[in-house]
Amino acid sequence: KVLSVPFGTDGSLGLTFGGSFCLNWWNCLKGGIKADFLQLFGNSRPRRIKTNTDQTDLLLLEKTEVRKTYGFTQHFTLFVGAAKLVKGLFCDVSYEHWRHNDDTLSLFGNANSEAIANTAVSLEEWSLNNFQFNLGYDFGCHCESETKLKPKLSVFYRLPIKARRGIMGNFFGAQLSFEF
Repeated sequence: KVLSVPFGTDGSLGLTFGGSFCLNWWNCLKGGIKADFLQLFGNSRPRRIKTNTDQTDLLLLEKTEVRKTYGFTQHFTLFVGAAKLVKGLFCDVSYEHWRHNDDTLSLFGNANSEAIANTAVSLEEWSLNNFQFNLGYDFGCHCESETKLKPKLSVFYRLPIKARRGIMGNFFGAQLSFEF
């Protein structure tokens, strides 16, 4: 399998935790910080590894039993916005920072070099930074308080700032949500 990249946590369990702090000023301005952390527990299984320092991550020829230890993942969001511009209309700006520390491989057996296997670029630390601009409308402000579903529609634009060993692009999007 050429370019077979495992998505998600590659079958590993993990522990996620975090928190947020939000302030409202004068009932019209809000701001705060959110922090999320993820620590995945390592797992053992057959994986493709580097066997030569000049080899690229695109075609790993050797497959052997390996224990992968995952790095710590951090996600921070700083945001500020207008809670209510006009009845139901809101906007905000946020800055996001993602960082994932180095992953490491531990080989079972002496047939291959652990030092060479850990030179794979896919195991190195990565980080992402971007701004996000949101504009939305809360239709729930027109509903009675007993209404079960309160719809909210928002559109966003994500502007990448800087990435290290990551791919980011400009994104436009929309979200329709229902609060109950």
